[in-house]
Amino acid sequence: MYFDITHLLHYCICETFFTVIRNITTILNKLEMKALRRKKFRSLFKVFDADRNGYLDMTDVVIIMNRFSSEFHWPKGGSADTQFRSAFLKIWTKMFRNADSNNDHKVSLKEFLDYYEKVTSNDFQFYANLKPFLDELFPAIDQNNDGLISKESYCAFYRAFDNSEADAQKAFEEMDRNHDSEISHLEFYSMFYQFHMSDNPKHPSRNFFGACA
Repeated sequence: MYFDITHLLHYCICETFFTVIRNITTILNKLEMKALRRKKFRSLFKVFDADRNGYLDMTDVVIIMNRFSSEFHWPKGGSADTQFRSAFLKIWTKMFRNADSNNDHKVSLKEFLDYYEKVTSNDFQFYANLKPFLDELFPAIDQNNDGLISKESYCAFYRAFDNSEADAQKAFEEMDRNHDSEISHLEFYSMFYQFHMSDNPKHPSRNFFGACA
């Protein structure tokens, strides 16, 4: 049986070349996905940095909670205000505890990005660390307790993160996928999930908390 070593070498070289190309492509795709998520999380940091001092601490929490109370017209100390503040403090306390790696009682941009990279690394991390935020937040802004968020309530939620009314209106139209002028728990959850986990740069969820810079 005739064995052509030249053809074998040619085949091996081609296979090695295409394997290398596939590996490089995979690495580049992962880097692109990582860059997109970090861009979204940088924008999220700016949203949470309510006093614009370059790091997150309890001052930012208080400012955001007060904005929510103002936008939703909740009487201070009333049931809705108390429910929201309790839920928001619970989630932020957990985030601070896990993200504040140097224990200086504030979270820098680097600490925030490192934390979010970890908690969005897979679905288990997302459900353990981020979904509870939504579970606490949705009932607070579902003012009628009917599992739906009206356009008015959603725009109040969006403005509470220091976004404009125009941006709020635009975000609502993108969020309301079935165009029924309400956002269901499923729609809200889906966008929240996609904001954190999607690698699609054109997905409307990129603006969940505010226009992604």
